[in-house]
Amino acid sequence: MKLKDLKRMLDKMSKEQLNKELIVVAQEKSLSGYGEAHKAKCAYIWDGGDDPCPLRTLSDLKEEYDKEEIEGMEWILERGDFYIELP
Repeated sequence: MKLKDLKRMLDKMSKEQLNKELIVVAQEKSLSGYGEAHKAKCAYIWDGGDDPCPLRTLSDLKEEYDKEEIEGMEWILERGDFYIELP
């Protein structure tokens, strides 16, 4: 989903709906909770490990991998990107 699609959905909601808590539910419906929206304070990278795998920061990865290995990893969130997190 693109953020513009989310904005379009939010713009159509009533004030009452907008005052409710954000609920995040995993696709398999096996994981849910109150979500919190954040802007990434740093970049988060997937190191290619098993899915699901925790996202890691560049400084974390530099301790274990060399520059070439890191360049081949997938950058999931750039600094300033919007994301929703389960507490």
